[in-house]
Amino acid sequence: MALTINLGLTADATGTANAITATYSPAPTLVDKKILFLVSVSPNTSTAPTFSPNGLTARPIVKNGGALLSSGDIVGLGHVVILEYNLANTRWELLNPRGSSSGSGISGLTTNELVYGNSATTIASLPVATYPSLTELSYVKGLPSAISPYIQNGTDKYAVATGTDTYLATLSPVPTAYATGQSFWIKIPNTNTTTPTLNINSLGAKTIKGANGVALPVGFFTAGGNYDFVYDGTDFICQAGLMDRKDVSYYKKTGATTYERWYSYNTTNLAVTTGAFAKDLLRAMPFVVSKTITIDRIGMEITVAGTAASVVRMGIYADLNNVPNALVLDAGTIAGDSATVQSITINQTLTPGLYWLTYIHNSTASITFRIFAIGATPSVLGIDSAFGATPIGIGVQSTLVYTTLPNTFTATPTVLTAAQPIIAVRLSS
Repeated sequence: MALTINLGLTADATGTANAITATYSPAPTLVDKKILFLVSVSPNTSTAPTFSPNGLTARPIVKNGGALLSSGDIVGLGHVVILEYNLANTRWELLNPRGSSSGSGISGLTTNELVYGNSATTIASLPVATYPSLTELSYVKGLPSAISPYIQNGTDKYAVATGTDTYLATLSPVPTAYATGQSFWIKIPNTNTTTPTLNINSLGAKTIKGANGVALPVGFFTAGGNYDFVYDGTDFICQAGLMDRKDVSYYKKTGATTYERWYSYNTTNLAVTTGAFAKDLLRAMPFVVSKTITIDRIGMEITVAGTAASVVRMGIYADLNNVPNALVLDAGTIAGDSATVQSITINQTLTPGLYWLTYIHNSTASITFRIFAIGATPSVLGIDSAFGATPIGIGVQSTLVYTTLPNTFTATPTVLTAAQPIIAVRLSS
């Protein structure tokens, strides 16, 4: 007796969990022993589900031999169901119920072998053009065909985030909860202006930290960059690796025990001198922070006093692309009319990154400060694009009538190429 068997004729299930429909091409003709493959979308909850291919009469689905199904015998999303038509009893028999000895229902195949079209072949033999949408892929031993595209193209782990600082990413399929060890590839749309967070599918915003467990500094992310994040059970750890690098600025002494040291913008030696500076100029010098620190003092030395009752205001700005940006701290003022070393008590924590130590004064007469000699100052700002004899950049300045420090550094500052006053800080931790 001849059998009509269409191995590899596959369709995605539609309808409901217990009244399953599907559309095949070509449309099947129901004869005895007809075998169809069906990619399931949900498990059955009834013991007597039905199946109707291409609008044909819905027939009951039973186990091979006629026994009723148990709930969940048709496995859920991505499971390849194998149905054989029993003409005498007008029913569909499920050849691979959950827990069957044949695994996903086809015996005799080896690992990495699959049914493609009407014959068995290996994954390596498939034409490249068939990836990732293998519409005729019926079965890969141990791996349902509906899952293989996700593994291949990574769409279940990659998303383009939205927002700035509080990044939101939406993945599909939707993760139900965070789990330690989860990893995601996320495209970050904008650089961060503060300590950033990442929220996957509104499961909750989690702080992003570097590989060393320290919160990321301002400006860490490049707009449009792709980053790998691993959830450690509390925070997202960015695997960029940049946070593990240490330079000389990493090692700064804290407190006053044994001996006391203060730190300013980088110098190559202690070549100091003095210089006079006019009022109403907001000046900022770069200050590199390589690990999280807490500052408890900020100060300057005035060698020639300014006008009576004048003041010098100091503070700290965060960096954005080598330009002072958001105000971190307005520390207050010291007396501009007193030729002494003066400091202000503060309590400011700085995470790794580039910052700017800033001052401005209101003395009608120029104030003379202790300064680093120009030859002692390595440049964070490089040289001018014109090359030539242009000196290196030391810091930046903007014209500003004396006031409290603005929340954002004034627009389009100019580069300073002459020696600048020493603004120094002391670390408490």
